[in-house]
Amino acid sequence: AGTIYRIFATETDPNTLWLATARRGLVRFDAEKGELESINDNEHLEHKVPPPKGSISFLAESESVIWVGGFRADPRLYRFDTESLQFLDAVTYNRPDEGMNASSIHLLRDQDDQVWAGIRGGGVAKFHPDSAKFDYHVYDAKSDRSIGSNLVRQLYQDRSGMIWAITPPTGISVFDPRANW
Repeated sequence: AGTIYRIFATETDPNTLWLATARRGLVRFDAEKGELESINDNEHLEHKVPPPKGSISFLAESESVIWVGGFRADPRLYRFDTESLQFLDAVTYNRPDEGMNASSIHLLRDQDDQVWAGIRGGGVAKFHPDSAKFDYHVYDAKSDRSIGSNLVRQLYQDRSGMIWAITPPTGISVFDPRANW
């Protein structure tokens, strides 16, 4: 399967593992049969959107639908149905003003059911499903309230609702979604 970045299982099918890989994109591992299948390379599947060339992150949307973060030259979030094995749609998280070419390293669903993407080289993006657009929170050297770095490795939300971001090399940035960084 090449380099594997994440592993994920749905609650409805614990015998199937989903692998986010650099070269083969989304890969399904059937634990009962011991078989790997690249969803991207399966010519018998018809996707509503072209599948990502590589993937790097996962997030459950429902029992059968997951978000898949694209890898490197594919700055999109994909919705994938694990039952029909179809990529349903995709949204781009590149900031048009920056033209960055980044990967979604970590996805988080917050307490208000909002989807956040920690992006390598792009800070943090909050997805708005009604408009299919993102709000971006990026490093600003002129502001003491900005995120510490645009390199985001992981997101976590604590019980009080604060969102924590691992932002090398500065350490950790903490964000109040009701306010700003």
